[in-house]
Order: sequence, then C-alpha cells, then structure tokens
Amino acid sequence: MAKKNPEKLKKIRNGLSEELKDKTSFTLADFVKVWNVKAMLELETDETKIKRVTSESFEADSLEDKLKTLSELDGIGPPMASAILSIKYPERYSIIDKNCLTRLNREGTIGTTIPSLKKSPDSAIRLYKYYNEILDEKCQKTGKKRIVVELELFEEGQKQKAKR
Repeated sequence: MAKKNPEKLKKIRNGLSEELKDKTSFTLADFVKVWNVKAMLELETDETKIKRVTSESFEADSLEDKLKTLSELDGIGPPMASAILSIKYPERYSIIDKNCLTRLNREGTIGTTIPSLKKSPDSAIRLYKYYNEILDEKCQKTGKKRIVVELELFEEGQKQKAKR
C-alpha cells in the first residue's frame, strides 16, 4: 500500500471538521465530503500513479488487462474498478454491486460473492465478464439502456435485502 501523507490528511480532516462542526445535520454534499476524507485513508493518493494506471487501463485491449491494471491502485476492488470502467465506457461496462448480484441470484443467474481483484483476480474477472454478459442479454431482451437495467437490478436487490 502506498505511503499516505498524514499531514495533508490531517489538514483536510481538520478543515472539514471546522467547516461542519456547528451543523445540526449534514447535506448530501457534506456527507460526500466526509466520505471522501475516509476514502483518502484507503485509496491511492499518488496522483501521478493514478494517472499512469488509469491511462494504461484505458489503453488496454482486454477487460482482463483493464481490471488487472486498475487493481494496482490501493483500495480498488471489483466494485470500484467496475465503476471506473462504467463511467469511461457506459455502453460496455456496468458497476458490479451486491444489490444487483442479490437480484440476479434470486433469478438463479449468479452468486452474490464478489472476489477480490488482488487475492483472486481470475475469479473476479470471470465474475465481472459474466455479469456484463447477463446485463447485455437483459438490454437486448428489453431494449433498455444498460444504466436503466443496472438501476432496476440495484433497486430490486435492495428491496429483496430489506425483506430479509
């Protein structure tokens, strides 16, 4: 894991604390600021490395190479790697999410465990490829855009979890 800059993180955290300490509730924007501070503790913070790795990933020909390259960054597992790819290539890739997997599992299509890109890269890549194939099929069957199918699965998966 890359060495973090504790002074920079401390300054950011203290500044945010000063900004938010007197609030009686947080807005979505406030919540995102807090989440970002937490993420900085877990995610890669070397901007040069982030640019290099994402550039290499975007230039890679295969999904496997794209995912393996992104996994070089601290804090990047299948959900975050898939989010990056879905933003860069919205018509080709979807965000893999436990809520979506929960819904697909109910259909008997897929399991609900997302393997680690670092510990089990081949399993994670196989799952993500299969997940995208399933979403491709659903898009073709329904005529809906990928993002619509993805959001429907997400919402249905959340409802299923809430029923438990």
